[in-house]
Amino acid sequence: MENKTIPIIIPAYEPDEKLIKLLSDLKASELKPVVIVDDGSDKDTYGQLFETAKSEYGAVVLRHAVNMGKGRALKDAFNYCLNEYPDMIGVITADSDGQHTTTDITRVKRELLENSDALILGCRNFDEGGIPARSVFGNKTTSKVMGVLTGVKVTDTQTGLRAIPAGFMRCSLSLLFPRFRRV
Repeated sequence: MENKTIPIIIPAYEPDEKLIKLLSDLKASELKPVVIVDDGSDKDTYGQLFETAKSEYGAVVLRHAVNMGKGRALKDAFNYCLNEYPDMIGVITADSDGQHTTTDITRVKRELLENSDALILGCRNFDEGGIPARSVFGNKTTSKVMGVLTGVKVTDTQTGLRAIPAGFMRCSLSLLFPRFRRV
């Protein structure tokens, strides 16, 4: 795989040991750099886990004082990455609950390298067993609604595994912070 900077962003609110397992797997697969956003987790309860992420796995940990939500966590990580990794072509996002394997993260990375201006989604197969019925129903419903509204067929609208090009990141940040002109 071409040697371009593609940070792995992991938003995390009150994570468990699955985050450490993911970090271990990412390190073993040499997938780096890793940027974690602690989205307001209680410091007394979760602080050591984030310290371990930094000290043992080399992750950068950004911290929210209070829970601000996954969208804010991602945008803060985008801003950090755009400033710290000027050579990056994009980022990969993964959830902290261990549902995304390094094999899938590597596949998404490869797709980003081949399609550096495309938003890439790591879609789950909801026809397989083991997925809660309400998750299947909710995702299939939002997928159909999105298809009707946009004309784009997406089979997993809630996936946390994404490859996001740098240009898309800049655009999403500018939507939040519109430019104002003095008159």
